[in-house]
Amino acid sequence: MSVIAYTGLVDSAGDASAGGAVFKSSAGENFKLTSFFIQDADQLDGTWTVTAYENGSPVGTPQNFTITQSGEYARTVNLTSDFPHIDEVRITRAGGSSGGHLFAALFSNFVVANPVIPDVTPPTAGIRRRQLLACR
Repeated sequence: MSVIAYTGLVDSAGDASAGGAVFKSSAGENFKLTSFFIQDADQLDGTWTVTAYENGSPVGTPQNFTITQSGEYARTVNLTSDFPHIDEVRITRAGGSSGGHLFAALFSNFVVANPVIPDVTPPTAGIRRRQLLACR
């Protein structure tokens, strides 16, 4: 597992026009996202949603979170098991003073790991001993 420690990724549109943040691998390879840090620098509140994607389609269950509107207005978001084999993450905000847009949101310390490869082995059918005895 590694931490991608950027100085910070910030919506810098300046007019609160960003509808969300998208983080994805540069070459389309899959990864596992474990957690990230977010700061609501302008204290605009709202409910945030993290959605995992693979090949342009949402996978798993989106995860909602809020940020305490006091102190540093920040938190580390620990993700559920729905983020083990993805190539993109989208973070959006609904409600709050920003009208659902990202404005002065700081993202950093993304913790990523190698993807957990899904098991696509088909189940094997077995015959129980009792069934064999009944055939005699």
